[in-house]
Amino acid sequence: MENVSDKYPHLEFKEVYFVANVLQEMKKNPNFLDSAPYSDNVKQILQSMLPPPPPPVEEKHPGSEKKVLSSRDVSKVNFDDIDLVFEIKYLYMQTKNLMTSENISDKDMMALSKTGAAQLEKLLELNERAVNDKYRKEFEDRVLRALRKALPEQREEFLKILSEEEKFDILK
Repeated sequence: MENVSDKYPHLEFKEVYFVANVLQEMKKNPNFLDSAPYSDNVKQILQSMLPPPPPPVEEKHPGSEKKVLSSRDVSKVNFDDIDLVFEIKYLYMQTKNLMTSENISDKDMMALSKTGAAQLEKLLELNERAVNDKYRKEFEDRVLRALRKALPEQREEFLKILSEEEKFDILK
């Protein structure tokens, strides 16, 4: 039978508290252990208690190197050329990164907490709508391609059936 003291070594609150403080400092400052007076073995164990920091990501957003559009340039914006799913995902990731950032003041974090969840929810709704619009457009394109391949009399019959529907009054 296994000895309980072997499985659960004796720990005092003071020891756990010190380790927790060191880990907290390491989260704030990744270089904290560089100047610490601990042995290499202790530093290595402490490092293993935290997940590795994420690699730095260079955010390259398409068009980010271009100038910002002014109100006079609004007519130049073509929404057909915009990848809405990408834009929504990009905004979603920016919001998530901001919400998990440690370089934000408590006041800003409170304001972000209030609005961030609602913004993320709205972005998810917009993403779902954009994906559905994409699928609808692909379906319409497939139907129109099939219609173009159909014989002229079949095409006329199809258009006649569609025009009988109130929503599809395309022959008038």
